[in-house]
Amino acid sequence: MDNIKTHYDYIILGTGIQESILASALAKNEKSVLHIDGNYFYGGNECSFDFRGFLEWIMNVKNNDKNNEQNKNGINNFYDSYHDIDVHILTGYDIPESDQPEPTNRFLLQNNQMVEEFIKATQPSVEPDKLALLKDLMKDNRQFYVSLLPKMAYSRGPFIDLLIQAELGNYLEFRSMEKTFIYNDNKFEHVPCTKEDVFNSKQIKVIEKRKLMKFLTFVMNYQSEPEAYAEYKDKPYSEYIQTYKLNTKLQQVVLQAINDSEEGLNNATTEEGLASTYRYLKSLGKWGNSPLICPLYGGGSEISQAFCRSCAVYGGIYMLDQTIKSLEYKENQYHLDCEFNFTGDHLISSIDYLQDKSNIESEDYHKAIVITDRSLKKNVDISIYVIPPNTINNNKNRIMLIQQGYEANCCPKSKYIVYLCTKATDTSKEELKAVIEQLFEDKIDESEKVKSDENEDKKEGEEEKKEEGNTEENKDNDEDDEDDDEEEDEEEEEEEEDIKPKAYLSVIFRQAIRRQKKTESNENTHLTIIDDMLPGLSMEEPVQQAISTFHQLCPGIEEIYAKPKEEEEEVEEVEGEKGEEVKEEQPESSIPPEQFEQPESSEQPEQSEQSESSEQP
Repeated sequence: MDNIKTHYDYIILGTGIQESILASALAKNEKSVLHIDGNYFYGGNECSFDFRGFLEWIMNVKNNDKNNEQNKNGINNFYDSYHDIDVHILTGYDIPESDQPEPTNRFLLQNNQMVEEFIKATQPSVEPDKLALLKDLMKDNRQFYVSLLPKMAYSRGPFIDLLIQAELGNYLEFRSMEKTFIYNDNKFEHVPCTKEDVFNSKQIKVIEKRKLMKFLTFVMNYQSEPEAYAEYKDKPYSEYIQTYKLNTKLQQVVLQAINDSEEGLNNATTEEGLASTYRYLKSLGKWGNSPLICPLYGGGSEISQAFCRSCAVYGGIYMLDQTIKSLEYKENQYHLDCEFNFTGDHLISSIDYLQDKSNIESEDYHKAIVITDRSLKKNVDISIYVIPPNTINNNKNRIMLIQQGYEANCCPKSKYIVYLCTKATDTSKEELKAVIEQLFEDKIDESEKVKSDENEDKKEGEEEKKEEGNTEENKDNDEDDEDDDEEEDEEEEEEEEDIKPKAYLSVIFRQAIRRQKKTESNENTHLTIIDDMLPGLSMEEPVQQAISTFHQLCPGIEEIYAKPKEEEEEVEEVEGEKGEEVKEEQPESSIPPEQFEQPESSEQPEQSEQSESSEQP
C-alpha cells in the first residue's frame, strides 16, 4: 500500500444520494475523487437495513441519546440527528412448543442472542411472546430492507433523466406505485387521478367528476394560460381551487394528495400549488396509472450504490467504515486523517462530518416505522396513504404513510412495512401514536386467534365447494353467477378490511433535518456542504440540487454525462447508415403526457397487470 494515491481533486464525506451523484458526475468528468463514509453501509440518512441492522440502529440511537457520546467513531455524527425513540412489540404472539430442538446454526444463534439483547435494551422485561415474535422475524433477516427515508421517483422528471444519461438503468429496479388513498369519514378512500379513476369512482357524483376533470385538465396546461390565474397568483392555492366549485372533500384531495409537497399545500400560493400539482399529474400514464415509481430493495441505499458504482468505474476510490480522526483546512488544502492520510483541493461533506455547526439550522419531524402482517387495503402493496389535518386525534399537520411489501422486495411475503411521517409539534408524537392505535392492532387476544382459525377453515371450505361445483353441468351458468360472485367478493373485502393489521414492531422517533443557514456569501469556496434530504415523497428536489451544485463546481461543463467526441462521431455514422427511420424515433422519456386528452380506448391498463413485473426506466 506504499504506492497509494494520497492527493485528490475532491474528497467527499458521506454516501447519501446527493453526495453519490456528485461523486459519479465529477469522476465522469475526469476529476480524481476519494469517497469516504464513516459508516459500514451506503446511503447516509437515506440508508436501509436488514432486520438485524434495523434493531442495531434502534439500540445505537437509544444509547446515543442516553449517553450523549461524542466522537466515539471519530468525526461522524450520524446518530446525532435521531432522538426520543420508542419501541413497541406486539403482545400475545404464539410461543413455540418447548420440545422443539435448539438451533445449532452459528448465525441463527448469533441473531437470537442479538434479539435478547434488543429486548433487554428496549423493553421493561423479557417477555416470552415478544422474544418468540422477534426471533421469527429474524429468520427472514436478509429479506427485510427497512429504510430510514423511503423515497419514490416521478415517472417523468430530473431523476429519471439523470438515470438515463448516466446509463444506470441496469443497476436499479423499480415498480409502479399502485394507489394513493386519503383518510375520510374514518376510512381510507382511493384518490382519483386519471380520467379513468375519476369516471369510475363511486364516491364522486357526476357533476363533481366534471368539475374535477375541468380543474385537472387546466392544471396540465396552466403554463400556457397565465391569465387564467393571474388574479390569484400570490394568493392561497385553496382560494383559487374554490373558484372551480369543488366540494370540501375534493379540495382536500387536491391540497393534500395530488401534489409533491412535503407538508401539503394548505399554505402554498396559487403559483406554487399549480406547479406542485402539475409535477404530479405530468407523470401519469407512463408506467401504469400512477405518477410514481418505487425503487426496490429499500430505495436510498440502492440509488446511492448505483451512482457509487458509476464513480468507481470512472476511477473513484471508495473507503467505508472509516474512523476519521482529524479533518482540517490548511495551506489551501484539506488534510484528512483516517486509515491513511489524504489531502484534497475541495471538500464535499454531509452535515454528519462537520465540526463547526454554527451555520447549520434544523427542523424536526416525527416518524414511525411499523412492520405488519397485512396491507392497510386488501390486494394493494406499494401505496401511499394521506391523513389530512384534524382527522385523527385532531392532528395539527398532514401525516403521510408509505406502505411497501413483498412487491417492493423490502420484506418477506405476508409482511409489510408502513412508514409514517409528520412535521414535529408539541403533540405530534402523541398524534402518531393515535394513528398507529387507530390503524393497527398491538396485541393478539385468544378470541382473535380462535376467530382467525375459524375464518381460515371457512375459506378453505368455500374453496373446496367452488372446486366441486365447477363441473360441466354448471358451466353454462357461469356468466349468470359472475355478478353474484362480485358482490360476495366485495362483501368479503369489506369484512377483511374491518380486521386491523397487526403491528408486530412499531418504532417512533424524532429526526432533525439539517440545512445550511441562508447567507449572502460563502467564505470558504473549497467547501461544499450537502443538506439533509427532506422526508417528502419524491427525490426530484435533491437531484436538482446535486445537478446545480455540480454546475457551480464545474461551470464550464454543460452536460454532466456527455459522450466523448469519438463515440459521438461513431453514433452519427451508424445513424446515417440506418436512414430517416432512426431520426424519426423519439426517446420514451420525451413523449409529452396527454393523460387528460386521450380517448378512453387509449388509456393505460389497470395497475394489477403492471405490478406483475419490475419496471425499469
